[in-house]
Amino acid sequence: MVLVAVCAAFAWTLVVRKPVVMDIVRDRGALYRETDEGLIENTYTLKVINKSQLEQTYRLSVQGLDEAQWLGEKELTVKGGETANLPISLSLDPVDAKRPVLEIEFVLQDSDEPDIRLTQGSKFFSAR
Repeated sequence: MVLVAVCAAFAWTLVVRKPVVMDIVRDRGALYRETDEGLIENTYTLKVINKSQLEQTYRLSVQGLDEAQWLGEKELTVKGGETANLPISLSLDPVDAKRPVLEIEFVLQDSDEPDIRLTQGSKFFSAR
């Protein structure tokens, strides 16, 4: 009976296992900075772990800051079983910052398999 339970648990973990993991690391040096153009800029590092054995290409975007400018690559290719770190910055006009801290979500989507989609929450800090 115990062997059946262990086998079932193992099979279940294989079925629900996600082939990719994403982690968001904010720049610890400053909450935000003001650019020469007067925009508010937040810096992040997106850590993407490809848990499959095949090379995958992912598209990246952000939700919750429609007016933000994305500075950095928006597509990332990661070899099978490897980890990639992608530094990016988001810039926003202070007029569009409605609150001092805005809730945002980074979205990662597999270019070949649209069903593979991850979202990871983070924060955008502004001067307001």
